[in-house]
Amino acid sequence: MPEPQLRRRPVGSGSRGSAPPRPNVANQNQAVALAVLSELGAMMELFFKGLRLKEMKGWGEFFARFKAPRAWNTKVLDERLTTNFLHYRGNYSVVAAGLLVVGIISNPYVLLALLCCALLLTFLFPTGEPRRAVRVGDRTLERQERLAAAVIGASCILGLTGAWYILLFYGGAGVLLCLLHGVFRPRSIGSKTSRAAAEAQAGFTIENAQNFAENIFGITGSRSQ
Repeated sequence: MPEPQLRRRPVGSGSRGSAPPRPNVANQNQAVALAVLSELGAMMELFFKGLRLKEMKGWGEFFARFKAPRAWNTKVLDERLTTNFLHYRGNYSVVAAGLLVVGIISNPYVLLALLCCALLLTFLFPTGEPRRAVRVGDRTLERQERLAAAVIGASCILGLTGAWYILLFYGGAGVLLCLLHGVFRPRSIGSKTSRAAAEAQAGFTIENAQNFAENIFGITGSRSQ
């Protein structure tokens, strides 16, 4: 009489069922990389919108004429700087950004360092909806941990590459040029109108802001006695 043949169970089968499929790490990393690049593009778009290119005045008007202030006191300088800043803020943004671009182009390693910092910040602080979780290995980083990682990481990148000095030099040069223009560019009718419109849009004048600071904080503004 032939012996009954026993059926072999497939390896891994049992009463507990098959093991759950492992997540595809490569696909997850690719999705995170695409999300970071997309958010980086959104950040660059906000940066160019912040330049206020639509508010730029003509460069002929910007460089029309220069004249020293009639008096070197805080009242006159405050009037010139505030009025010119409100009227030419688009031009000032382009001048400052242009000098930074010159510094970055003349030092390619600065561009690489800034790109690494931008990717780091975009990875640590997602802006897309829904917000993705920031994970390092199996650990989800909290906001305080991400802030610390961003400060330490960006400082190390900029410090080790020497990009700090280039950015400070060209950024300081841009601020200095804008300040010199604001001091030596006489106020025009258009610039005075821009200041009045900006104050009306804000809902209060600079005079009211100074009164508020004096009454609440005891800060004395620049006024003529």
